[in-house]
Amino acid sequence: MNVIKEFSDRINLPEEISVRMKLHFENQYKTQNNLSDWDTMFFQFPPKLRADIVKVTHGTIISTIKFFHDRKQDFLTRLIPKLKLNSLFEKDIVYSQGDQAEEIHFLFHGEIILYKDVSDFIDMKDVVKMENTFNIPFASYLTGSYFGDNDALIKK
Repeated sequence: MNVIKEFSDRINLPEEISVRMKLHFENQYKTQNNLSDWDTMFFQFPPKLRADIVKVTHGTIISTIKFFHDRKQDFLTRLIPKLKLNSLFEKDIVYSQGDQAEEIHFLFHGEIILYKDVSDFIDMKDVVKMENTFNIPFASYLTGSYFGDNDALIKK
């Protein structure tokens, strides 16, 4: 039950929801002692309790990311707890030209700019003294947007 308490304390979960979580596991697992896996625990809660937890824990994400607007609660409750946080820094490369995205990226904060190397199409050696690549921005994603969905969902 420490997992429930630690989780509830960490995200300031309302006491009423925390108590419901605890009572559920006390009733369901009186003879079991292994409750350390939060993911397994979460998906064993009744649907209404899972939905309440997701609303509290991920409400800001749901309101910020356009993809989640107007989605059914059941969809949000199944998907959102499976998301992974990935912090990037300026000049980090999410993927390179020609890579196929394996994940959908939801941008909670910041901006991502995608560049295209046009050196295969345009010879820029005489115009710009640089390496043998010439990258130009072709897409920009801001807070609340998402990308990678086409590749991740439609494997080529």
